[in-house]
Amino acid sequence: METHALPPKVVEEKQETTKPTLKVDNKQSEVPVPFSQYQSVKGKTYTEEFFKIDGEEVSLIESTINLIENFVREQIEKKGLEDSTEAYNEVMEKVFSFLGLDKTARSDARLDKVLKLLELMNRQ
Repeated sequence: METHALPPKVVEEKQETTKPTLKVDNKQSEVPVPFSQYQSVKGKTYTEEFFKIDGEEVSLIESTINLIENFVREQIEKKGLEDSTEAYNEVMEKVFSFLGLDKTARSDARLDKVLKLLELMNRQ
């Protein structure tokens, strides 16, 4: 006689920190936050996280952060990618490749070159 295992019980829970979690058979794991909802869930943009921008620097370059967020959002929609931080990473990897940057470059240097590229693209 064949027996079939039941799928694990899945219950979505919300913690006080507003991080959505998924509980599978009493084991919790954080659910990936969609790129479009990252700021409302985490309290900062994914661009801030990606480029490690914090503190006063955020308010000083807010327009740069918004420009990058909008560019990546447009690329995700245009290419039909999933609304995820992984898609953001994929878009930025292509930008870095185009600019000849690698992951070992300083974050502020990468940010500066990306900004210059986006400003150039917006002028055309």
